[in-house]
Amino acid sequence: MAMRMKMRVYLMSALLALVVGAATAAALTPLQTDLARAVPADVFVFEHKVQIPEDDFSEEAWGRVGKAVMDSGIIKQSLELLLGELDDSQRSMVEEKINKAQEFFTTVDWESLASMEQVFAMRMDPNHPLAMMTQGMAPPDMIWGLRGDSAEENYESLRQGLEYVADLNGEILTLTSTDAGGVDRTDLSVANLQSFVLLRKDDTIFISMGTGLLGDVLIGLKGDAVGGSLVDDETFKETMALLPAAQIGASYSNLGAFWSYLNGFISRGLEVAETQNPDEGDEIALVKKMVGLAFTELSILDTVANTSRVEGFKFVVDAVVVHGEGAQDTIVYRSFMSERTVNEWAEYIPKEATSFSASSGVDLLVMYDEGMKLFREFAGDDATEVLNDWQAMQDQYEVDVREDLLGWISGEMISYKLPKVGSSENGATLMKVNDEEKARKVVDRLFVTANQLLSSNGQAQITRSASPNLGDEFQVITHPQIMMFGMKFIVGVKDGWLFFGLSEDAVSKSLATARGDHPSIRENEGFAKRSLEIGDGVTMVKYQDMSNMGQELAAAVAMASFFGGMSASQPGTPPQVGKIFNLIGRLSGPLQQINFLDSTVSVAHSHTDYIRTTTVTAYKESVVAP
Repeated sequence: MAMRMKMRVYLMSALLALVVGAATAAALTPLQTDLARAVPADVFVFEHKVQIPEDDFSEEAWGRVGKAVMDSGIIKQSLELLLGELDDSQRSMVEEKINKAQEFFTTVDWESLASMEQVFAMRMDPNHPLAMMTQGMAPPDMIWGLRGDSAEENYESLRQGLEYVADLNGEILTLTSTDAGGVDRTDLSVANLQSFVLLRKDDTIFISMGTGLLGDVLIGLKGDAVGGSLVDDETFKETMALLPAAQIGASYSNLGAFWSYLNGFISRGLEVAETQNPDEGDEIALVKKMVGLAFTELSILDTVANTSRVEGFKFVVDAVVVHGEGAQDTIVYRSFMSERTVNEWAEYIPKEATSFSASSGVDLLVMYDEGMKLFREFAGDDATEVLNDWQAMQDQYEVDVREDLLGWISGEMISYKLPKVGSSENGATLMKVNDEEKARKVVDRLFVTANQLLSSNGQAQITRSASPNLGDEFQVITHPQIMMFGMKFIVGVKDGWLFFGLSEDAVSKSLATARGDHPSIRENEGFAKRSLEIGDGVTMVKYQDMSNMGQELAAAVAMASFFGGMSASQPGTPPQVGKIFNLIGRLSGPLQQINFLDSTVSVAHSHTDYIRTTTVTAYKESVVAP
């Protein structure tokens, strides 16, 4: 089976879009090549990828989708729609530019451009001219390294593309080319402030925004990365050690270092403002305090990384988010990343579920209490008056927001979908409660309030009646507008959960599953065969059956095109509107080619210092390997 590469699009300062493919390098793995080791340790973002023969099946599958898009005529029709609005002289000029662009894209051998590997890295450049003008903030310094076959020919094709771009505005864009020491280089300067560099060294093409990082990487290729190699950096190694070894790709972001850089930039700006505006010291001090709080909260995102691999016809991506020092004391950590888990998720999800999500959720009381505390701290003298008004409003409506609306919510949530009933959606959402009686009172009060509002506007009332099949704990909720669509809602509290169901059947199956009278999602063949370990300590689980995703997307697009076309036929509607909806409809055929996906599963476990997530995307073996 011939190896292929993934087409990727990079937008470079609105000057040039290059479609780059993911590469093949069977003898290498990410982080082991000299190209990866050439990246210096001070970058904020790093991504490295190779491709192995086992990945060919996905390339061919998505390649069929791309071919279907090209064969659909949507690109040609889009150009005709655009050109149709131009006069003859404008049309001629645009057609000339399009023809040149097409010539450029067809001369580059995209498949060979990165047929071995590719690397991306980014950092900020303190030596950039704009850094002096903006107290240290400048455009990011980015580099793409693409190692592959036919590098010399591809470099020349890409260089001609830059010539085309430079010709668009010779006053702003300046192009220079050099050939020295076995290195071919072309610089596209933008108003003498930013350089776009295309460089070839041996079998590697570098595409760079800025020149500092490129220079360091070229030195690193000689075996001595400036300031040390990223892959040897202790923080990098500690983060990657939390993940399985990379087989296809690896990525890493040192957000802690970026927050520090950004904080320094903002602090310098505030110092300048304080010097220039001595009468606004109190306001600036408040801003400083808010900025300090923001960066303290951001400490939950210190480093982020992932590795990817192929297991048969499954793609596995393991990701980790490492918390910074003091993160456990932040509001975000205590609200979202507490020790609460959702271990009993499978007890309530029936086997028939086509998708579901379960999460340990949010501690609303922590968010509310901390929000009140921050308001008192930052609002100063105005806080007392505003909080008194807040309390008066609660007294007027006889409600305590903290206790009556938030205090009974535990935070854990489960949501699942079942196969549709006719054309109607089916499924349920469950919310964990720690006070069933209070939950029932709140739900009753919400419906009473809703009916009062509907009545005041002269609208039909919401009707509630006891569920004939689920017992006294559940009510059937109907309203004329939702009945038009053949829908009704089921609401009730039972076994410590607040249920919102789209049918009695959905809630009934969930309750039967919890009792052990109905098989759970764990016995669903599509879910079980993912071979993903889901033990205790789970903070998130997601599953989606994607076996019919292409057909569903195609049907949705076709329906949107049909109804959009009908609305476009109304008098006074510009004819272009109907053409646009017709254009959208052409995507229906290509979308049906997405018939090779089976399902995806994600599981997250929260630890004291980090969050670890594993995602498995399975392909249909019968389709990709017939």
